[in-house]
Amino acid sequence: MILKGVKFDKSKGMFSAALSINGYKLLLGYYENYNDANDAYAEAVANRKNGAYKAYDDAYKEYMDKIELLSSVGTDTNPDARIISDTSAEFYEWMSGNFNIGTRMYKSDMYNEYLSIDDIASKYLSARRFFIWVDKYIKYKNYESFKGRDSKGRWIEAYIL
Repeated sequence: MILKGVKFDKSKGMFSAALSINGYKLLLGYYENYNDANDAYAEAVANRKNGAYKAYDDAYKEYMDKIELLSSVGTDTNPDARIISDTSAEFYEWMSGNFNIGTRMYKSDMYNEYLSIDDIASKYLSARRFFIWVDKYIKYKNYESFKGRDSKGRWIEAYIL
């Protein structure tokens, strides 16, 4: 039986199996042959029906509830609602406590630290999108930013105008 969660990955020369949960792809792994990938996908589907991914589903529902709550809050009553709706409440909270003015912060360190505290974001938030969010936060706070690169990697500094 051919299942929709299995495909051949030309770059790796292997078959991949993936399960879609709430619109997000959960990679199950790479396999040498089609039958192994097919079996892994079938097992994951059966496990999902038996509640194996309930924690993931619950976390996603909680996240969507927060988004709905934020979208119901107007900018008249909450001036932070705009930046939160453009990013996420968790990101705004994290940046408010972890973004240091006048300090050189390395982008990869920021990204990895944020992903370590936000389990849901680690499933969907790319580094590129994260840095777009960082730029939006800096603009929202009316900071002046400087970006560069050195032997440790890409960095960003922000200063109050």
